[in-house]
Amino acid sequence: MVKCDYCGKEVSLPFTCPLCGRKFCVDHHLPENHNCPRIDEAKPPYVKTTTSDTSSMSEETEWTPLFPLRERPTSRIRRGFNFSRKEVLHLTIAAILTALIALSFQPELAISLRGVFLAVVMPISFLLHEIAHKFTAQRFGIWAEFRLMLFGVLLTLFSLVSPFKILAPGAVMIASPTNMEEEGKISVAGPLVNLFLGIFFWGLYYLYTQFQTVLCIGIFLNGFIALFNLFPVGILDGEKVLHWNKVIWGATFMLALFLTIFGGWVCL
Repeated sequence: MVKCDYCGKEVSLPFTCPLCGRKFCVDHHLPENHNCPRIDEAKPPYVKTTTSDTSSMSEETEWTPLFPLRERPTSRIRRGFNFSRKEVLHLTIAAILTALIALSFQPELAISLRGVFLAVVMPISFLLHEIAHKFTAQRFGIWAEFRLMLFGVLLTLFSLVSPFKILAPGAVMIASPTNMEEEGKISVAGPLVNLFLGIFFWGLYYLYTQFQTVLCIGIFLNGFIALFNLFPVGILDGEKVLHWNKVIWGATFMLALFLTIFGGWVCL
């Protein structure tokens, strides 16, 4: 077994980078995925094309890319927090979809205090989660913007009439090489915002007892969003956080679990 030089995972068949010569797992074998110091030397594959000029009976040889390189930022950008107009539009649509999902849970309560509170808090909790990812990435000088995903939007729209609710209209896209620590910090930023909001509503729950039946929704909702995203599987935040720092992952996961259980229990 050989350890990946980037994440430390043990693999039986490691990949050797042709540029830096180090060994990596399947997730980090590409130069852009392990922050290869010689990534600038990477070249796309080329194909030789030949054209003949019959009038002059001369042959001209031209080299053109076989696979055009996708245009995206490959280097760090100037640090700062900003939104593009396209991103603002995507965030607005995502907020509307999230509010509609919130109202679809119990349509008969849409005009009640609980319904209005859920329709306001749910989009805020979702958007702040995504914006936390974005701002943390930008803090490292990494290009990051929220984008709607067609399949996710269709799935969310289907949830409006389905008893099973799925909220996945989009996510923050990152287009620069990152190391394991940066990935971990970017990933944990979203759940941390939800944990902060959950604790905030928990405090209000005891300060304003007359609104406990409403405030418990904020506790449960943010606890659940954090808990779901911290599961260390697939593309969820938890996988990157766990690989980066097991202590931080364990602490945030347990706090999210507590807020979810407490919020669900007091809301019953």
